[in-house]
Amino acid sequence: AYFSQRLIEEQRQLSRSSDVTSSSGEAGAASAVADDNVLEQITARITSKLKDELKKELAKEEKEMIQQKDRQQGEMECFLAGELEQATCPICYELMKAPKNTPTLLFPCGHTFCIECLNSHIKLNSRGTCPYCRVKIQNQAPNLQLQQLIDGFAGRKEEIIKKVEKVTRDAAESADSTNSFSLRNVSLSDREQLEDYRREWRTVSMRYRIYTNEAKDCDAEIKEMESKLEATRIVRKHLHGELEDAFKRMQKLQEEIDFIESQLHQQKEKEKDLDADIMAKRKRMNLVNTTKDSLEMERAKIRLLVEHSIPDDVDVFLES
Repeated sequence: AYFSQRLIEEQRQLSRSSDVTSSSGEAGAASAVADDNVLEQITARITSKLKDELKKELAKEEKEMIQQKDRQQGEMECFLAGELEQATCPICYELMKAPKNTPTLLFPCGHTFCIECLNSHIKLNSRGTCPYCRVKIQNQAPNLQLQQLIDGFAGRKEEIIKKVEKVTRDAAESADSTNSFSLRNVSLSDREQLEDYRREWRTVSMRYRIYTNEAKDCDAEIKEMESKLEATRIVRKHLHGELEDAFKRMQKLQEEIDFIESQLHQQKEKEKDLDADIMAKRKRMNLVNTTKDSLEMERAKIRLLVEHSIPDDVDVFLES
């Protein structure tokens, strides 16, 4: 449109000069030839000038396109670097870099945590739910795409940071296409600070939600434990009654035991007395046997003496 307008203006000037030439008098055929030569020169000059301006405009547009492409690529790398810097585990704040902090993707919710924190969470949480959204974990797998991006970023970190700083300085006056509002009037240092605040806000918010869910789970578990505690108290009260009954029965048994022990003691004393009586009787029996033996010997002696005097009918004599 610009070049068309310029061409129209040049043609108007040319027509005006032609009108002046034709109205100047009677130039004749020689004047007409001169006018044709002038027209050709003017046309050639205009064409050359338009070509030069067109080349300049095309070169300018090409340069702007290259700059815009570089800026877009830099902004993309800047955005990627910022996101990768935030590719930390929402629980431990560590960069999810293999093998210790391998990023692990949960199914079906799609949230990612480092494998170490995830294993610790599963050990503590018997329900097996996601730490962020509390959806039941059906399966898990390493997030290979994120792991490759993190590994690539870790290897080119310094290079990307320098490029990001350059692109950030070049794009400081343009609107931030990733924001829902414009930061055009904000200085470069303030923009960087605001971006840091936004990333920190996202990370802290995610951790806040995780611990909020954890608090809800703890509250539910506390209520469940309190109900179990109430049931335990009822059982304990019942067992306390059973214990009192058992003590009463044990008291009765103790009385029976005491009675039996007293009877046993009496029987032991009686047994002791009987043993003493038996010993005394045995001593007396031994004494009696000894006396009897001596008397038997005395009888035999007397019998011999009687037999010496009366050989016949000794027994009749002695018993008469």
